[in-house]
Amino acid sequence: ATLFAILSQAYLDMRDPQSAVQLANESLKAMQSVSDPVTRAANFAFLGLIMSEASGAEGARPLLLQALRDASTLPAGREQIAALSMIAQAQGKLSDKPSATDTLAALAGRSPA
Repeated sequence: ATLFAILSQAYLDMRDPQSAVQLANESLKAMQSVSDPVTRAANFAFLGLIMSEASGAEGARPLLLQALRDASTLPAGREQIAALSMIAQAQGKLSDKPSATDTLAALAGRSPA
């Protein structure tokens, strides 16, 4: 799942959003068998960030919502901070200032474990 997400970002960086979306969808298929909350939070946040640029809000919002759900199950620490940071970045790319502000507020006061 992570490999497909990284390849998706690479194609997006090469200005090929169609291939990026296809690879992101492959990552989502692979994510169906992932149960580790750290991996889920990070991958869904990363995919939400990719889709915020590749397909806009319609593609990104469900991924970001899942990333938030998974991140909320993590203990405070590096993994949660990394996921919430990517989520806030994607929300910013979508010009969703209220959500980005809320996500950043959730980060306030957290420090890596």
